[in-house]
Amino acid sequence: MTEQPEARKTTRRRGQALAEKVEDLLHEGDARRLVIKDDGHTVMEIP
Repeated sequence: MTEQPEARKTTRRRGQALAEKVEDLLHEGDARRLVIKDDGHTVMEIP
């Protein structure tokens, strides 16, 4: 069996919109990993 490459989605959000987007992604349950960056620096990684 061959492994499929990861699908990546990039979006830009600020403040409350960022919190709402993270909440939506976690609620959907199909995101395996979230990486939040600010000016190219990783601020948070889930998990």
